[in-house]
Amino acid sequence: MATTKSGVALAENENLVMEIEAELWATSSNPIAQALGSILRILALIFGFKAKSFLVITDKRVIEVRTYIRCWCITTGREVKYVLPAALRK
Repeated sequence: MATTKSGVALAENENLVMEIEAELWATSSNPIAQALGSILRILALIFGFKAKSFLVITDKRVIEVRTYIRCWCITTGREVKYVLPAALRK
């Protein structure tokens, strides 16, 4: 079983297509929301808060992993969402 940078274990016969890493501050294309996100990013840098996300795309599923870090190094939460191809078919 192979693992990815995000910590997701791939199943047998599952191939990694792409893995994208991002920090979650700019949540909108709205300029006001982006300005608020910039202010929150500066405050988070001062107080040690961080929200990191990975988007893992394989040939069998799409997985989103969000990790919340406090005090620069303590992981306080992790959310994992995944979508199987059967859920996308109409």
